[in-house]
Amino acid sequence: MNQTAFGINGNPSASCPTDYIQFFDGTSSNSNSLEKICGVLSHYGGTLPVISTTSSSARVVFTGSNIRRPLSRVGVKVDYVSIVPIVYNCSVENGGCHHICVSRSEGVECQCRDGYGLIGRSTCSDRNECESGSHGCDQVCTNAEGSYTCSCHSGLELGSDGESCIDINECSVENGGCNYECVNQEGSFECRCRDGYRVSNGRECIEIDECSEGTHNCDSDCTNTDGSYTCSCNNGLLLQPDGHSCRCGGILTAASGSFQTDGWPTSYRQENFQCEWIIQLPNSDATIQFNIDQSAFGTLGKPPCNKDYIQFFDGTDSGAASLKKICGLLKFYGGAIPSINTTSSTTRVVFTGTRFQQRPLSRVGVKVDYVTIPPPDVDECALGTHNCEQLCENTPGSFICSCRNGYSLSSDDRTCNDIDECLGNSHGCDQVCTNTNGSYACSCVDRFTLQSDMQTCISDPTPPPELSTTHPKVVTPSTSVTNISPSGTETITPTTQSVSEIKSTLTELLVTETTVTATSPLLAGTPTPLLPKTPTNISLAPTVLSKPAPTSTELLVTKTTVTASSPLLAGTPTPLLPKTPTNISL
Repeated sequence: MNQTAFGINGNPSASCPTDYIQFFDGTSSNSNSLEKICGVLSHYGGTLPVISTTSSSARVVFTGSNIRRPLSRVGVKVDYVSIVPIVYNCSVENGGCHHICVSRSEGVECQCRDGYGLIGRSTCSDRNECESGSHGCDQVCTNAEGSYTCSCHSGLELGSDGESCIDINECSVENGGCNYECVNQEGSFECRCRDGYRVSNGRECIEIDECSEGTHNCDSDCTNTDGSYTCSCNNGLLLQPDGHSCRCGGILTAASGSFQTDGWPTSYRQENFQCEWIIQLPNSDATIQFNIDQSAFGTLGKPPCNKDYIQFFDGTDSGAASLKKICGLLKFYGGAIPSINTTSSTTRVVFTGTRFQQRPLSRVGVKVDYVTIPPPDVDECALGTHNCEQLCENTPGSFICSCRNGYSLSSDDRTCNDIDECLGNSHGCDQVCTNTNGSYACSCVDRFTLQSDMQTCISDPTPPPELSTTHPKVVTPSTSVTNISPSGTETITPTTQSVSEIKSTLTELLVTETTVTATSPLLAGTPTPLLPKTPTNISLAPTVLSKPAPTSTELLVTKTTVTASSPLLAGTPTPLLPKTPTNISL
């Protein structure tokens, strides 16, 4: 039996009445009981007995009860082995040995392979090196049949000896996946971020908004920046050299605003100090009006203000006149402190504090609001002191220039430039647009008339003259064209001839690549040898109609130019007009 952990409720001296394990020499119900065991090891002198059977079969019974057991009663584990007859020859059935048989003079000796232990004389059982501590693993040991394997925790890898564990440097590969800095550690790594950032999701760096999280140390206003923050102070407070503290004082350039003593409206600091504010309005012609915030006001002392007070000057230099010196409580001023007005656009205000250890809590300090009082308005437009080119509009303290329709104001805000409406599509003219100073004019092309809207153009209604159908004769040439060289030109004098007579004499005209000019309405008479290789068209252009137009059978022509772009080729005489003329334009 395994004696590393054994415990059964009961006592052997009382024959184990409740919980016990019992061994029988055989499997039948009447097999002899070999041993009944219970209790703890001390009942057996620290070693449980070895129980042997006389046969190859046995029956073992464990009986337990429901009584409350001590925590030390862990139960029992039993190992068993076969006892084989002694054989004195390793050549016969390996001497009965499980693994290795060694011949001795007195018989045989059974041995086991590495990783196994001998049980009894001949049986070999796996030795659990992980439980016995006989392994060599640095970290994790896993038992295997006849052996064991070693492994390592996360972040470590097994060394070449198969037992030692070596740290893995995760930072050596892609910075460990860290956004900023990777720090290797034994069996692990850590991602770190630069100042003003924190690690998120183990690797990513996200910016810390100290202002919204309240981790800044600004006395007044906090502005978050990339990886940091900056402090600023409200109007009337100055940022100190430490970058986060605010103290009263400063230069104010806005047209209106406010300023206050440190700690207002709770209490101002108890020490000797002085705050100075310089107010400079953007309008140098304006003046300033100061109003004390009377919802919370109180300084040490009372008029004429020899301790703590706020003083207003009419100017910024050291010699500026004092306008008012205020201190104490509202009741010293009848419950309301009047406004203070300057005569210039720049002024100086000074608060003086003294060290007083027991200043009453009601001395909360002072807050001052100021506004711009504009100067009396001068109408530059009415006085003619403006510099506008066209139109002037008066405004409080100034004026605005503008332009008439058709002009645009220049970048100098004073002069006006003509707008060329004809360049764009805004003019609305149907046909012709002509730009003028400050405007434009529409007009129309020939045979169109401009309508009353001065934009629309409509075609003239007058039709072309009608052709006459009564004139019986036309003017035709009395001279024929003969012997015209490719470069020659001849003038032909016209005569009167009827269209039917022309048709009877002119049958065909072929011209290629030579120009023939005849100052005559039509060519007729003796046939002219004009034989081109490739026929082309001939253009007959009338210039003057001396009589009403003829009918379909008569034609009136006075002067016609005949042009043929072809060299003249000699050969068989050819008539100049076909029986049915084609491509003749009048």
